[in-house]
Amino acid sequence: MRGPEWGEEFQRLVLACFLQGTYPTAPQPQLSGSAARGAAPTPRQRLAAALAEYWGKYGSAPSPEVFREVARRVGEGLGEAERAVVSAEADRILSQPALEDPTFVVDQIKEWSEYISAAQGVLQAADLLDAGPTSLAAVRELLAKATEPAAPGDGRARSVAYQEGAEERLAAWRRGEEYGERIPTGFAELDSVLKGGPTRREVFYFLAPPKGAKTSALLRLALHAARRRFGVYVATYEMQAMRVALRVDRMLSRQSKEELREDLTRLEKALEGLKLSGAGEIVIDERPPQQPNCVQQAALRIDQLRREGRRIDLVVLDYLNIMGSSRDEREKRHELSRISREVSALAKSCDVLVWSAALVKRAAVNKRVIRKDDIAEAYEVIAVMDGGVAICGTKEMIANGFRRFYVVAAREEQDEVRAGDYRVDFARMTLDPAEDGAVDAVDPEADRGKGGEEKT
Repeated sequence: MRGPEWGEEFQRLVLACFLQGTYPTAPQPQLSGSAARGAAPTPRQRLAAALAEYWGKYGSAPSPEVFREVARRVGEGLGEAERAVVSAEADRILSQPALEDPTFVVDQIKEWSEYISAAQGVLQAADLLDAGPTSLAAVRELLAKATEPAAPGDGRARSVAYQEGAEERLAAWRRGEEYGERIPTGFAELDSVLKGGPTRREVFYFLAPPKGAKTSALLRLALHAARRRFGVYVATYEMQAMRVALRVDRMLSRQSKEELREDLTRLEKALEGLKLSGAGEIVIDERPPQQPNCVQQAALRIDQLRREGRRIDLVVLDYLNIMGSSRDEREKRHELSRISREVSALAKSCDVLVWSAALVKRAAVNKRVIRKDDIAEAYEVIAVMDGGVAICGTKEMIANGFRRFYVVAAREEQDEVRAGDYRVDFARMTLDPAEDGAVDAVDPEADRGKGGEEKT
């Protein structure tokens, strides 16, 4: 059994993608082929090994100028002719054109990495069996781990030395940031329930049926984060990027399409105010739905934006059910679970807060009190997320433009608790806190379940 093999030009393209930031992980020298037994490494293999060492030391790719210096050091100790070949190879790698879509290269590298992992797993499993009678469960676990797709991002894990890190933790406790920097949602009651908002390296979902205001909620928290000078990346798998930006225009100006067509003064002033306040940028990408490796592509894009000097703190993925996983699954629910695990890995590896949305049956949220059992179809997603907020409401509430936020699941804070009633205006893309007594006026029974308990 042989692994994937590539020609010289593709090997150069792999190293170029690493230098250009479109494949944010260390280049493995074996990707440039294996030297024959007893033979010296090729110039390309030497450069790949040097880049892997550079990544291990600095956690990033070198700039073109630094790469030329790396190539010069690789040539030290070699003959004059060999040094010239190494230098020429470095120039050929740098001359590779930038790819608008690196998916093909990423997929090939992923295939190679998975082959190597699987091959090593098979050899280890064979050693277990050759050693004598052993548990088949241990062999199966070994093979399952060997064939698990790599997490998106750089794959580096964090560790904590408990006693050595005590001072840092104490300082975080004093700041009220024991779980890290909080990024408020802008929904006052929801932020109160979440003790100020979620933190980096966490994943939260809005759980709603079709037309349940999930995109409006996601864009509102994205705009609020930008106003607080956080950098935001939005990947939309449902709409065109321009249409998303136009929705944010309506949200920012609090005007409908018809009102904006008549007079843009309010929007122009709001945009100028956003700029003068030093608000963070919101970068919006449109991506095709149901394409494999959606999360990996998002991780690559985040890294690219950061290399361009942009700040990315919050990532919005709209939305889970129309994204594609790194591996086909027999059932959609298992695919959603895999995507949610990949999203969780992205949040940790890229050090960002991720908000997304997941569809649930309308009957699950058309009620006053929501329990985890009501959204059983999302169980596998809930298992790996840090928090889930149902957007719900009775028929009377929905008919009158009201929605209730209900924290169904929260890993660190209280769950199965109400997080505010809001009036939704889809024309102006607004979700405002409902006036006192407004919900009671349209549905006297809607207040049942406040705090997660039925009134008796």
